[in-house]
Amino acid sequence: MAAPLVEVSVEERRAALEASNQELLAKLCGRGDFLCATRRTSIVREALAATAACPAFIALHDEGKAAGGQDLFRRIDCLKHRFAEPGACDGLGSVVHAVANQQHILDEEWYAAAADRVYDALLATGEAPKQDGVDERNARLAEVIEVTALDIGLRAYYRAIGNHVLAVLQKGSDGEARFAKVADLSTSGYVYASNAWGPMLKSKALKAGVLDQQDAAFLSMSDMSQHPGSKWSPSPPCTLAFFQWGATTYVPMDMLLKFFTMSPGRVLDRGSMEVGVAKLTGMLQCSF
Repeated sequence: MAAPLVEVSVEERRAALEASNQELLAKLCGRGDFLCATRRTSIVREALAATAACPAFIALHDEGKAAGGQDLFRRIDCLKHRFAEPGACDGLGSVVHAVANQQHILDEEWYAAAADRVYDALLATGEAPKQDGVDERNARLAEVIEVTALDIGLRAYYRAIGNHVLAVLQKGSDGEARFAKVADLSTSGYVYASNAWGPMLKSKALKAGVLDQQDAAFLSMSDMSQHPGSKWSPSPPCTLAFFQWGATTYVPMDMLLKFFTMSPGRVLDRGSMEVGVAKLTGMLQCSF
């Protein structure tokens, strides 16, 4: 039998969301699998500042659908970006900006070029070892994308409620990356599905000790490439942070079912809502 629904006040709900958001922000600014805390904090700050007001993306928006296409990475990289972090976010600026604002035009060619840019930038600063392999490059890009995506989700939330200021640590907590190579966390490397550009990590390939047993169970939810969570899986701590945040942020299933029941005065009936949800779901694509 399902647990009884517990009604909460708007103030309680807002406080729970704020606590969850701040917890997520702290994790984003902490050390990651392949990125140190200082690097992740820099990405967070850059992503928060990378709004659509950046001159580079005003130019892209003016082009409309024609902005996509061949040689996309180079064309985005050559635009006059307005970076918040020094050294164009230490070489990662155009990648962070593209993920933050131009996901709808990015393609597989961009993804491969971005993986090279991220790896080369980390290699130049001694943050990545010299080793060949597409897994090593994609692992680091995947983490950059995950940190940026979660960060702009927070940014969108605060802008929606009229609060454009989100306090971010000026310097990340001390902490080196957890792993030097993909083999440190996976027994068999990444898996590449035909319906995605990036890698995914199967839960059964996760090395013992990377996550505790209870947390590792979260990864099994993402073992299918069609599941949006599979795009988080290359970096297990990011995956866990996403699901933990989502447990507070997303509406619980029992509450969703209650929403779909008819109530007096409701403008949309259940059928209309289901059509709307189906159309929205059909528009969403997750290629990263």
